[in-house]
Amino acid sequence: MARPRSVFEYMASNRIAVMLGTFGLLALGLIALFHTTVERYPALDLRRITVTVPYDGATPREVEEDVLRRIEQSLASLDGVDRITANAWEGTGEVIVEFEQWQDTVAKLDAVRTAVEGIEDFPPPGADPPEIVRHEILRGALSLVLSSETASEHELALAADELREELLFLPKVAMVELYGTRERQIQVDLDETRLRSHRLTVDDVTGLIRNSSLNLSGGELRTDAGTLVLSVLQKRNTGPEFADIVILSKADGSIVRLGDIGTLRDGFVDDPLINTVDGVAAVFIEVSAPNGVDPQDVRDEVETYLTANDPPAGMELELWMDRVFSVKKPLLSVADSALVGAALVFIVVLLLLDLRFGLWVAIGIPTAIIGSFAALYMLDLTLNIMAVIGFAVVVGIVVDDAIVVAENIERHRQSGLSPVQASIRGAREVMAPVVVGVVTTMFMFAALLPLDGVLGMMFSAMAAVVIVVLLFSLLDAFFLLPAHVSGSGEASRWPLRVWQQSARGRFEHFIDRRVGGMIRLSLDHPLTSIVAFVALVGLAVWLLMVDVIRFNTTGNRLDEQQLQIDLTMVPGTTFHETVRAVEGIAAAAEEANDATGGTAVNAVNVLVGRHKSMETAAGVMEMEPGPHLASVQLRLNTYPVREVSVAELRKVWLETIGAVRGAETIAFPQATGYSSAGVAFVLTHVDEDALMAAATELKRRMATYVPIYQVDDTLELGSRHYEVELTDAAAASGLTAASVAAQLRNRFYGAEAHRVVRNAEELEVMARYPMERRARRADLDDELIRLPNGELTSFASQARLVETRQLAQRQRVDGRPAVTMNALYNVQATSSRELRAIVIGEWFAELAAEYPGLGLLPDGSSRDTAKIVGMLGISVPAAILAMFVLMSLQLRSVIQPLYVLAGLPLAVGGALYMHLALGYDIGLVSMFGMVAATGVVVNDALVLLDMHNRIRRDEPDVTLREAVLRAALLRARPIVLTTVTTIVGLMPLLYNRAESVDPFLPVVVSLVGGLALAGLGLLLFLPAVMVVVDRAATALLHARTVVAERTGGLAGADHAR
Repeated sequence: MARPRSVFEYMASNRIAVMLGTFGLLALGLIALFHTTVERYPALDLRRITVTVPYDGATPREVEEDVLRRIEQSLASLDGVDRITANAWEGTGEVIVEFEQWQDTVAKLDAVRTAVEGIEDFPPPGADPPEIVRHEILRGALSLVLSSETASEHELALAADELREELLFLPKVAMVELYGTRERQIQVDLDETRLRSHRLTVDDVTGLIRNSSLNLSGGELRTDAGTLVLSVLQKRNTGPEFADIVILSKADGSIVRLGDIGTLRDGFVDDPLINTVDGVAAVFIEVSAPNGVDPQDVRDEVETYLTANDPPAGMELELWMDRVFSVKKPLLSVADSALVGAALVFIVVLLLLDLRFGLWVAIGIPTAIIGSFAALYMLDLTLNIMAVIGFAVVVGIVVDDAIVVAENIERHRQSGLSPVQASIRGAREVMAPVVVGVVTTMFMFAALLPLDGVLGMMFSAMAAVVIVVLLFSLLDAFFLLPAHVSGSGEASRWPLRVWQQSARGRFEHFIDRRVGGMIRLSLDHPLTSIVAFVALVGLAVWLLMVDVIRFNTTGNRLDEQQLQIDLTMVPGTTFHETVRAVEGIAAAAEEANDATGGTAVNAVNVLVGRHKSMETAAGVMEMEPGPHLASVQLRLNTYPVREVSVAELRKVWLETIGAVRGAETIAFPQATGYSSAGVAFVLTHVDEDALMAAATELKRRMATYVPIYQVDDTLELGSRHYEVELTDAAAASGLTAASVAAQLRNRFYGAEAHRVVRNAEELEVMARYPMERRARRADLDDELIRLPNGELTSFASQARLVETRQLAQRQRVDGRPAVTMNALYNVQATSSRELRAIVIGEWFAELAAEYPGLGLLPDGSSRDTAKIVGMLGISVPAAILAMFVLMSLQLRSVIQPLYVLAGLPLAVGGALYMHLALGYDIGLVSMFGMVAATGVVVNDALVLLDMHNRIRRDEPDVTLREAVLRAALLRARPIVLTTVTTIVGLMPLLYNRAESVDPFLPVVVSLVGGLALAGLGLLLFLPAVMVVVDRAATALLHARTVVAERTGGLAGADHAR
């Protein structure tokens, strides 16, 4: 036996080596799979640095003018910046610096820190030092809830603190945060009468506290016995320890201590907060995993700890939300559908090919996917939702490669070649077109790798998975499959052989008579065929353009484990009014649960005093407190316990709630991020009054537009404010605005006297009047102000109060006043393109004409979509050019690659029609399914053209029409078989009704629809195009010949003359 001339021939003729390689690849893949990090979203680098400055007691305007503008000025010269957004709220300000793509944010962090630290006289008095951090995303592993019917707020918070400390000692736990509890604070409630009797001010008291609670080294005392270290250890950590601080020593020897002039309270901040689960006080413990750590490992570690440790007496600790479930559920659901699909593919291939071929073609699918995990693990890629989409996208191409190779090998075996020679020749014959086809598909997916934005980076991660799997599909198709099917004899036995003969006979009859007849008809009337397909695709595009087929970037998606309402009451609403409103919403949830069968809701969490944070692809956003804010979160049962969909429960709940008196908005936030369809943008203008007028008018128009059910914006008014204006009497007495402001702030808001660290938490020590002395407007009118000469006078005689209302949030974008707006709409009533045309194309254009200088910037998913489209405008043409060059080299023609590209719209048209038929909107996910469908089309077209070229090369006298017909008939069998098996394999996933899988189904819809039209259409359209081009070329050549002959004849006659 001749020695193999290449690795390819060696593998094809050495079944033992291939078998060992197959099992080795599967083993490595499975080992890597079990060590691959499983997370909900891929790791994202948002290239964002945040500068936060707490400024307790300051209004948003004060924060903007005294803090944010100075930070903006310091960052003005920073290069590589994409956008700077400054947000001012009551008591805090932040500046978010977003950098352009390819910028190193680790290095930029130092640049930002240097710029901010270089600001002179910053921060202003009363503000904390700026916190400068690079945005890093932590993924939640699980959420625990600690509850008690008998414990006090202090006891519950203390137990939660202790649990957090213990969990942080676990090796894989990176961060543990407490939610639903107030921050601790040591408060010194000063008695106003006693302060005056001792002629003390709040400033005096805070200074004495700072100087009395400290640890100081007194140096060393060197003696003959050795060195002695002197130190003063007077640092206080609890409220009672501060009570004995000496405030005043009198001449008669009496001492006034802090406890004599005030009451010490070691408790919580004054902001009211209620957090309950099913009516029982609770605290949530959120356990997170950093990037690169498997949340499953974190969850397992925490569960092991909880099993071995009981909560304190009188308290209950339970799992509230399993974040890993959000990843595993779609993975397991897709895996179940994939197994059913693989079984169906196996049955189809088994009936149409030999048992050996069917078995190894079916095994090749998991071999390529599982084997790819070895490379994914080495590339530090994780198993996440986008990877699941990637596997679904690529399955059709993997099947296509295997079937093309297997069918060609079987054809050579039937021609009389030995099994090994048939495997070698059959695989080698189609190697070039298949490899080029797969590589061109990789080029298309490589165009997604540089995408930017949250959505873009997620699809970039998906593209990386697809490219890796495609490489392994080539490995399986050409180095493993040929040897697996090189066994001698037929593997099929009775009765399978009988069934196969019947199925093959019918299939061959269908190919020869039906498909072959249509191919011949198309070649007889090529122009009619081309016009028909062009019209078919053109109609699909027209249906998309007129919104019969709607385009929505994202849909209204709901989480399978939870459903949450965020209630925002009108500003100025009291805490008790918010409590009453949210109790009605919680009661409505119970009624909705009963109305839908009583199987949906497992538990109800009510949070009053702030909105509850939810994890999205961009991480978890910390929510600001407010007495007018509340959330109701339902923990849902999952199927099969829950017998109603989340969408239906949401609808019934909203109907049951009805109108909520005093409510400004009722929103449904989602953990998926970008889950509600919306058009988001930022309005900017140098004139703040013009900006407010334009934004208010635009909001009014959007609020009255029926398809828009909610408008989120930064136009919300904050609490009532009193602006202090000094009178002429104040000026005459020497009072200044700074002096009055300091006295009022210290007495009513409080002065920070000290900070202590306790249980890994930093606590403020605040000195001020007691709550009952600062709860009414009259308390301010009765206040006495100390003049520069030390005398006291009434506040009303020195100043007057002007009541105002400011925005709760003041925003600036790139140095201009800004308002962010997001119009959430019903995808059943309109599309994002139609809504954008109305909101931006019409309404904004009218407002821009009325208010010159009004600017608009995309935001949220609209901004991400703009980034994606902008990058695709560069990467896709580059990918198509690379595809064209590669196909030209393989086909040795610059015309034939154009035939291949001409067939791609067939896949797009089929995908559009399938979306219309099944009632799905076109979205970004759909578009990536179209890319996958075009990959299969390219593979099939290249194989067909390669066969045509082979026939023309081996038989030069054959006409183009005959060569095209023979090539189409020879390639019809694998093309139709690939189309059928891919569609059959995807059907279980297409009809998978799991809510966790539903967001990804447009990928499958695009694949099935694209292949359904392109699979058969390619066999009719491509040959027709080739014949028409050949006829046109022949006619042109004939015309040139005639012209040349006539020109030559005339020249000869002239010469004769």
